[in-house]
Amino acid sequence: MLTRLSATTTIVLAAGIWGASLWVFGVDLSWEHAKPFSVTVLLVTAALTSFDRVLWRWWPCRLFHGVPDIAGDWTVELRSSYSFPGEDRERATVTGNATITQTFSSLSIRLKTKSSTSFLLAERIICHGDGACEVIGVYQGDPSIHLRGTLSEIHYGAFRYRVVGVPPTEMSGHYWTDRSTSGSIRLVRKQTS
Repeated sequence: MLTRLSATTTIVLAAGIWGASLWVFGVDLSWEHAKPFSVTVLLVTAALTSFDRVLWRWWPCRLFHGVPDIAGDWTVELRSSYSFPGEDRERATVTGNATITQTFSSLSIRLKTKSSTSFLLAERIICHGDGACEVIGVYQGDPSIHLRGTLSEIHYGAFRYRVVGVPPTEMSGHYWTDRSTSGSIRLVRKQTS
């Protein structure tokens, strides 16, 4: 998202080009033309911040982008190839919850199961030309302190979810980790009352 400094820089660049164009066309310029500069920076910054935090979710702003609004609470089902040391049986489906917070320019996913939590280190929402959208990310998994050193360790992984529905009601995909494990994941949006 643009900061006040980047908005100011962009406006200075635009005003410089505009002023140079006026000068080339023979328009007399004075410092009076610069009076509304601080108000312009304030309003542009406020407009961009409002768009980033709220307005991007609303019509007609949604007509200008394809970013799905996936913010909210989700139930999670994981199937993993990971097995605890000394075990060779397939693990049962692991259930949990995910909390997703989102602006137009940022995304946070916190996933919690009985034995661990994970959070995003890097992310990207990709919308393809056919309207299909995917969430791609790199995360850090933090097992419960009681499991570390014996059954599970802090690890890093990547995932790719396909967003289903308009508005999104489900995401499904797969993940893989630096522990040489992989699995499938399904997220279902919780109904709000």
